[in-house]
Amino acid sequence: LRDLDALLHPRDGAIVRFLAEELDPWVVVEGSRLAPRPRGRGDRQVLDPAVLRFFAAALAASDALYVDDALRVDMTLTLRCTPAIHRVGLSLDDQDLHYTCADDGERPVRWPSEGDPAGAWLEVHGRGGVIERHARPGAWGLWRLLEERAALAPDGDALDARIDLLDEGLGDLPLRLRPAPGHRALFAHEALLGPLRDPDLRPPLHLFRDQERCADVR
Repeated sequence: LRDLDALLHPRDGAIVRFLAEELDPWVVVEGSRLAPRPRGRGDRQVLDPAVLRFFAAALAASDALYVDDALRVDMTLTLRCTPAIHRVGLSLDDQDLHYTCADDGERPVRWPSEGDPAGAWLEVHGRGGVIERHARPGAWGLWRLLEERAALAPDGDALDARIDLLDEGLGDLPLRLRPAPGHRALFAHEALLGPLRDPDLRPPLHLFRDQERCADVR
């Protein structure tokens, strides 16, 4: 996450600094919107369109991940028991959530956590004493758990998931994530963390049209 913060921080990250310090003669920045700066008719240095797309995608990702210059996404998380499941425990770093059949309301969660990035730990108690556990370490643990174990179905700004617990015959565990008011969704139709998976985030090979590849410039 440190590398992500160093790149996308909305005030002093590498993206906004490069725009301000290096591309100001060619780009107009208005909030998170970019446009080519008008240049003289004889100017041969024209930005490659892929450059504008890259920086626009980077600013969109920054908008989705930051609130008041802090990397944080506040959400509510709902787990529901099923006929095969009567109790669920879920730990997200230093946040512990416990659900029973009589209590399946929404719980507030924050990603990334303010504590140590211990990861996600899921413990499911089934009928007859059956217990199934799954852990994914690190700051990205929640997203890895969902991507590797769940069938995902975005619903507007929310995300419905069904975590596969077939290993012990417990079926699927329903889960729902919804961003808190003022926080943008991180759920694309095709993948989690959609703003970070935008294909336009691939760095362009050229800064200007008809220029050698950036990697070839000496």
